[in-house]
Amino acid sequence: MIEEKIKKFNLLINSKEKAWFEEEKRIIEKRLKWIKQNRHKLKIIKGNDVEKAYKLFYLEYLNVKEKEIEIVEKSEKRIVLRSYNFCPVLEACKKLNLDTRIICKKLYEKPTQVFIQQINPNLKFKRNYEKIRPYTPYCEETIEIDD
Repeated sequence: MIEEKIKKFNLLINSKEKAWFEEEKRIIEKRLKWIKQNRHKLKIIKGNDVEKAYKLFYLEYLNVKEKEIEIVEKSEKRIVLRSYNFCPVLEACKKLNLDTRIICKKLYEKPTQVFIQQINPNLKFKRNYEKIRPYTPYCEETIEIDD
């Protein structure tokens, strides 16, 4: 999986902005396809829409283990988490000397937003780019709902 990311990132580095947009679009389509095939899991997952978004995205889609996530804030309207899991994007960025703050923002933020909005259009995804690996030991992200 790391080698796949390395190949993809190498192509993108030498490409124009349109290639980045196309890759982001491909990731969105992949996530929308997955959520369409797995929507039934929302009936099984307990909790409000914020909790369902967290569980469906991190635990089901990304297959992150709960022990690899620290919940630092949790309320009815917001979950702030820190993930420590293996990440092929992080590993590929380290090998290619790329900044995860740029790669994650350009390629993965919007697809994550689109994913969680399939659960509830009022859900918002935020990544704290001051607390992202490899600059900190974890990536800090937030899922919250606007009324």
